[in-house]
Amino acid sequence: LAEDVAVPRDKLAEFIGKLGEISERTGFFISYLGHAGDGNLHPAIFTDVSDKENFAKAQDAMEEIFEAALSLGGVLSGEHGIGLEKQRFLKRAMDPVALNLMIKIKSLLDPNHILNPGKIWEEERV
Repeated sequence: LAEDVAVPRDKLAEFIGKLGEISERTGFFISYLGHAGDGNLHPAIFTDVSDKENFAKAQDAMEEIFEAALSLGGVLSGEHGIGLEKQRFLKRAMDPVALNLMIKIKSLLDPNHILNPGKIWEEERV
């Protein structure tokens, strides 16, 4: 599992510490690379994806990583976008006014809701 998160630069060391804590607690090897200049990191959890139980635990660990980034004032994505994996975190990560504005923009650009219907927004009607 490889992801993309960003935290304020002054929180980067603390976030890396949290990655170590998550790794130690879950038993997963977590590597990361990124762009330290803008606080963007790409954590990756190495696991056997054919083992469904193990993969589910790895996904839980990645969710802890998302929560760690958010708890430090970070964002769910520094450059690769939200997508289906992070969709359920969107309401916790963004201001409700901004979310509603995004839904309205989507409705204006796609009034018939035919472009990826229901992929990101649970409720696309405003």
